[in-house]
Amino acid sequence: TKTANVEEVSVGDSVVFTVSVENTGGTTGQVTLTDVLPEGFAGAGLNQTFPLQPGEVREFIVAGRVLENAGETLTNEVTLDDGVTNLTASATVRVVRPEPVVEVEPEVTPEPEPTPEPEPEATPEPE
Repeated sequence: TKTANVEEVSVGDSVVFTVSVENTGGTTGQVTLTDVLPEGFAGAGLNQTFPLQPGEVREFIVAGRVLENAGETLTNEVTLDDGVTNLTASATVRVVRPEPVVEVEPEVTPEPEPTPEPEPEATPEPE
């Protein structure tokens, strides 16, 4: 199984994925566990080969940081290869980004020009 410690992240946040493998068979198996990190996620992946005894459970941690180029979701997948079958498990986190803030400057309404006072008409002088 594979789980993430969070469901939603922001750019720059850390995510911890936990991978749990169990041998449910009756014999020891040599397995290879591969976890390649998705684009948009920085950290160390996982590539280990080890024996797994019947009934044995092992847990592995894959951790990293969400990068700016991450998409809307990050799906991290792990593959277990026992030489016969490939099993996969994945965990997905949603990348949330803040809504852009648009600042609007208030419109300035110009003051109307004052209406000039009409000039008085000149009265003709009597002759």
